[in-house]
Amino acid sequence: MLKIAYIPLDNRPCNYDFILKAAKIKGIDIITPTEEKLGKFTTHGDVEYIRKWLMNLRNVDYLILSIDMLAYGGLIASREMELNVDPYGFAESIREFKKNNSNCKVYAFNIIMRTSISVKDEKTYEYWKLINEYSFLAYNEHENFSRIKELEKIIPKSILDGYLKARRRNNEVNNISIDLVNEGAIDFLVLGQEDCDKIGIHLLEQERLLTKIRELGLEEKIMMMPGADEFGQILFVRVLNDISRMKIGRLVYDNDRLKYVIAQYENIPIYETLDLHIKAAGFDINEVNDQIILYVITPKIFDDIIWIDDDHYKYLEGVKAKDVYINDEELDAYIKDHKIIIFDLCHANGGWKELIYFLSENDLLHEIYGYTAWNTASNSIGTALLFYALLYEENKDSKLFLEFLIERFYDDFLYQSIVRPKINKILQKEGENIHLFREFKYNYNMILCELMKKHDEIIKKSILNKPIKILENLQIKDYHIECSFPWNRTFEIKVDVKVQI
Repeated sequence: MLKIAYIPLDNRPCNYDFILKAAKIKGIDIITPTEEKLGKFTTHGDVEYIRKWLMNLRNVDYLILSIDMLAYGGLIASREMELNVDPYGFAESIREFKKNNSNCKVYAFNIIMRTSISVKDEKTYEYWKLINEYSFLAYNEHENFSRIKELEKIIPKSILDGYLKARRRNNEVNNISIDLVNEGAIDFLVLGQEDCDKIGIHLLEQERLLTKIRELGLEEKIMMMPGADEFGQILFVRVLNDISRMKIGRLVYDNDRLKYVIAQYENIPIYETLDLHIKAAGFDINEVNDQIILYVITPKIFDDIIWIDDDHYKYLEGVKAKDVYINDEELDAYIKDHKIIIFDLCHANGGWKELIYFLSENDLLHEIYGYTAWNTASNSIGTALLFYALLYEENKDSKLFLEFLIERFYDDFLYQSIVRPKINKILQKEGENIHLFREFKYNYNMILCELMKKHDEIIKKSILNKPIKILENLQIKDYHIECSFPWNRTFEIKVDVKVQI
């Protein structure tokens, strides 16, 4: 039986649960370090333990590896300069693993640092905005010299220096990761650009990294693209493509003009981001499966994009949220005539409410095969491609697949778009910090569950006692949902659904 090992970016559901659930849906065994060793938010992962765990593995067929966990102890740790571990020690542990598992394919991902610091309270949120501006201006340092000097006086020296030192260190780790591919210790590497802008300090790093990749002739083994939290999923799909090559579904954009926009927190147009993720996942974009539609909902207003070219600028000029509409006849036809997975990229950090309202009112929600709308466009693209890979062949647990889909309705739409603003108000009224709340002051998980159940009627009425396509038109009698905060912040939740058929 195939043996897959996985070292995630951290223990949040998108990095940990999604992969374990996907493996279970496909009937594949996957091993990971013990969850508590992966850390939790401000507590970094146990790097020494994880490196030893890795080096002790034998007879592994595939390793999916977050270099940031192995180097620093996770994504949050990667943004901090002061660490209790040698970040460069990760390389030797990978070499040792490859020596002990010479036939194993190592698929790794390493993050190019975001263009600011982590937010832990309102003060660091202000510094987050200022450092984002600093990073943006740094790409043209000569032209922006005076404002850069102003920012250097406004931002506390210790914070700005720590950020810049962490950037330099992380860039060294990016370079070492490329060297490991050149040595053969890593078989395929994704360099993921976390939250950024169209231009900025990150582009200077990207340009140097890409030059190195070209000089070493590694263009087929290393890819660079926007994203971070989805790459465990993308590389899991790549493994599935190794096992059994899949054609990609037919891509349909709800608006062909708007596939050229750059979504929030990214630096290349949506269509390029999607193409790169498809290739990284091991698909051949020239081989198309017309039976499954990958339906992409694009951003619609200036608030949801950071750049649009001159040819399309006038198309969005003056458009407000109230003016935006769903291509209802087209979407209705695709849902009724095909298997469809919806990539909702309309907004960052949550689903487009009007889309779910439309699907519910027109009795269509129970007929779709995949839905994702969390965080950035890249993040949602990764999970949508995971849905596609799980759906592609018959060897899957359809009940578990449906539970994973319902979890996305509750998390990406219900929590992020409806409940999160409400729970933020509750916490702020109590004087809590929504970016790092005190875990034991109140039972915030109980408040979360109550709010989720209070507002979930739109989902329940749309799927209970309906002929579910995924289940070959069987009906769900009931389902049970559990919600919690995986970290003591309101940015994301953990959702588990159990369906009764």
